[in-house]
Order: sequence, then C-alpha cells, then structure tokens
Amino acid sequence: KKIHYPSCGSLNNTKDENKEYSNESIVNEGVKLYPNPVEGFLNIEGEGLGVIEIYDITGRKAGTYENVNVIDMSGYKSGLYVVRMQGYSERIFVK
Repeated sequence: KKIHYPSCGSLNNTKDENKEYSNESIVNEGVKLYPNPVEGFLNIEGEGLGVIEIYDITGRKAGTYENVNVIDMSGYKSGLYVVRMQGYSERIFVK
C-alpha cells in the first residue's frame, strides 16, 4: 500500500513535488534512507553525510546529527519530517 504526501513547502528541495511512499527505501543523489515509513531507527547510507538535520512539518528543527548512519526516531512523534543534508533533502514518515 502506498501513501501519498503533498509538498512540504519551502523545506522541500526535491525535484518531485508530490511523492508516493511505501516500505521501500529512498535512493537519491547517492544517499539511501530506509525504511520509510520509519518505526524506530532510520538508516542512512552515503558518502560524506556530514551534518544531518531533521525538521517537522512546521519547519521547526527537530534534531541535528553529525556523521551518523543510524538515527533513533523512536522519540519523535508520528508524522511527516524532512531530512536535510549537504544539498539533499527528503521527506520521511514516522509511525
């Protein structure tokens, strides 16, 4: 089953304004985020990830991480978030 989420407004730097999400991973510009939706841990694969910022749907920064490949999302409320890192952003859904 796929879930459709509309654009995240000014936080959305992705080329596709309307994306569909499923349990599959997201691969874009050499970065892989999985699973999506997230239940517990968000895995991030890619070279030189640097600073990773997570924003809630209102644009408030919900977390900042540096040089990590796994983020514990269990403390985040259910909802849509934007993950941003070095010229890349992607929307994820936390259950």
